[in-house]
Amino acid sequence: MDLPLRCGRWGSHDLGLIRLRAHDLLGLFTWEDTVVRHEQLRVYPRPEALRRLVSPIATQAAIGSEVARAKGDGLEFADLRPFVPGDRVRSVNWRASARRGDLVVNERHPERNADIVVFLDTFVDARRHDASSLDRAVRATSTLATHYLERRDRVGLVALGGTLRWLQPGTGLAQSYRLVDALLETEVVFTYAWKDANIIPARTLPPRALIIAVTPLLDPRGIAALLDLRARGRDLVVLEVSPLDLVEPSTGQDDDLAYRLWCLRREELVSRFTRLGVAVGRWNGESPIGPLLEEVRVFRRHAGLVPR
Repeated sequence: MDLPLRCGRWGSHDLGLIRLRAHDLLGLFTWEDTVVRHEQLRVYPRPEALRRLVSPIATQAAIGSEVARAKGDGLEFADLRPFVPGDRVRSVNWRASARRGDLVVNERHPERNADIVVFLDTFVDARRHDASSLDRAVRATSTLATHYLERRDRVGLVALGGTLRWLQPGTGLAQSYRLVDALLETEVVFTYAWKDANIIPARTLPPRALIIAVTPLLDPRGIAALLDLRARGRDLVVLEVSPLDLVEPSTGQDDDLAYRLWCLRREELVSRFTRLGVAVGRWNGESPIGPLLEEVRVFRRHAGLVPR
């Protein structure tokens, strides 16, 4: 007999002691038993549905689903140019040639793949009742990694906190399972040690990769690492897992003033990132991620980071 099992939280759990109880339809007889199972139960985060993703500034040479800035063989129209010897006849735009009185050919954008690195900030976990900023961050990371892998991009992971975990960018179903297994082991480890971007292995951050930081922007070490990456010219996007609904201000004039100053400091930090050309999207864990990514894409288009 198969029984459904509902898991309220992602992670790797030891089944351990299981108590079983069954009864007949009338409730006259009851059967009880105890079973010990030393097996690991892996509960994967459920990814959300996304229509579009954030495009990187630069693409790689391999074939993928991302329209590259360069011109070459592809499907997306780029421009018109005069015909030169060696151009293929199928590239000739006959309507434009008839209007101009001279042969012109179509130029197109090729489809390439991209390198995506999800930067997961695990220094601090803001928690209130059953809600947790770390749970939200893991769910957002799983969603982004799953959809980028479906688009044939290379996806890697850097989890920076009390401990450093990393996974080099890769593709395919095997990489998807590696990413999820790495996320299941994510936890907050308390440490006073100062850690920045210098401890991240260089091979996990390809030069032309898009770095998507999933962070609550609470610990100065994680913030300093992101600012360092931007100072090095990295293509960076910040997905802020907002902890505002997880922090309840105490009653009192001084406590209320401290809470307001803390909120103003967070707004100033977001403004600092935007002045550096970094798109910041704020997510509260309840609303869909799709509209948030659309705001990030609009900011990057107006900032001139990606083609329109």
